Amino acid sequence: MLYEDPFGSPFTSHQILPHQSPQSPAASLPQPSIMSAPIVVPDFSGKPGDAIQSAEFLKKFRSLMNMGNIMENTCMISLFENYLKYNSPADEWFREINTMEMTWKTLEKEFLVRFPPFQKAKKSESELERELCELRLMATDLGKKVKYAGEDVWSHVTFTEKALSLA
Repeated sequence: MLYEDPFGSPFTSHQILPHQSPQSPAASLPQPSIMSAPIVVPDFSGKPGDAIQSAEFLKKFRSLMNMGNIMENTCMISLFENYLKYNSPADEWFREINTMEMTWKTLEKEFLVRFPPFQKAKKSESELERELCELRLMATDLGKKVKYAGEDVWSHVTFTEKALSLA
């Protein structure tokens, strides 16, 4: 059966299952395709040169589980192992712990104890002060539009935002 959406592109309804009649409500409604952006969870090794920190790895892994509607402790724990790089410190740690009676929350806590996230280096007051003193808005730039946070804004607005972020 062919349907037409409000934007003018035709699409076909889903296939009618054997237990449905063509007149049943489920058979007569068009089924739009569900689109979603894939969540990429890079392998975690636990080595200093990893492409991802432990806390960010857990965040992406939880997002993937949520998208798949996987909430059961045993499923999450068994799938977790698949995202640890083989024979890495993280993989060795996982094989050494007893996950049989463990909850997901306990695993997360133990994982972050073993692989703590690194703290981002913060700029010192003198570094911020130096950057603020070096910040300049040239007279030739006044009245010009520049891209800031994906929008066209006046140059003096971006200058103010930068100065306030350093203050």
